[in-house]
Amino acid sequence: MNNQIEMVLWDKKFENQAYALLNQYKETSLLLLANLKNFGIKLTDDTYSADFKCLVKDNKVVGVFALTKIGNLLVQTDRATDYSRIIVDECIKSDIPLKGVVGNWEITKPIWDYVKVCMPDLKEKFRDREILFQLMLSDLVDYKSSHKVQILNASDYDEWDKLNKAFLKESGLGQNEGEDARQKRVLKEFATNSWYGLFVDGFLVSTSCHTANVAGSVQIGGVYTIPGMRGQGLATECVYNLLLDGKTYKNITQAILVTDEDNCAAIKVYENLGFKRIGYYGLFFGEYDKK
Repeated sequence: MNNQIEMVLWDKKFENQAYALLNQYKETSLLLLANLKNFGIKLTDDTYSADFKCLVKDNKVVGVFALTKIGNLLVQTDRATDYSRIIVDECIKSDIPLKGVVGNWEITKPIWDYVKVCMPDLKEKFRDREILFQLMLSDLVDYKSSHKVQILNASDYDEWDKLNKAFLKESGLGQNEGEDARQKRVLKEFATNSWYGLFVDGFLVSTSCHTANVAGSVQIGGVYTIPGMRGQGLATECVYNLLLDGKTYKNITQAILVTDEDNCAAIKVYENLGFKRIGYYGLFFGEYDKK
């Protein structure tokens, strides 16, 4: 395969083809597209920035991937064949240690399986096949909201931080980001009205956000309600208000989200709002043995 496929940095020559591939599979390319939009094609000091690379066969782009500064690999391919070896072999050359893989399940699973073989010091900490949901906002189901839901801002950071750390701990995702980098990133997200919070008696108890927002399509994440307030429909209210504002004020037409296939409560929330299952998404994360 290596003799047939050229590995190139994203450049003007292949830019149109690369975007065409990402948009062909937009539902599982939103994180890649958002990173391109927010950080560009080159690695910077931003946590999720990366040097974008393309796989080219017969002068045609067949894959796009980016190993972010935090060590997560974002990837999309034409699905014509398994490109795992060439992608992982390229990542191994990087100064950034590969710690995770995110994207379409059928693409990311073989990549992660190969990572575990050739990188034995990387110990798997999280592995999940998640249901991929899609909602055209024209089909958003009306939902009665009875609590205060608002866009979060810098003054909400400390409360948000407590909830988000609880979410990461409960989900098993962990935190690979330094505190300063995390705060810098999140405050930027607050400034773009990406995070919504639901308040009860003045306290933040539920959150949701746009993890990606590109050309009328958003990926929803950060959905979390504190344990003592669950079962009251608060997450549904929070996500509904985020979606309604997107539809009404931000020209959002499509929303994508993922959730664990065993998370019956979350699945019920999303299906009640009109989301439909369209496939599976892979989340794979690990940590290196300390020597």
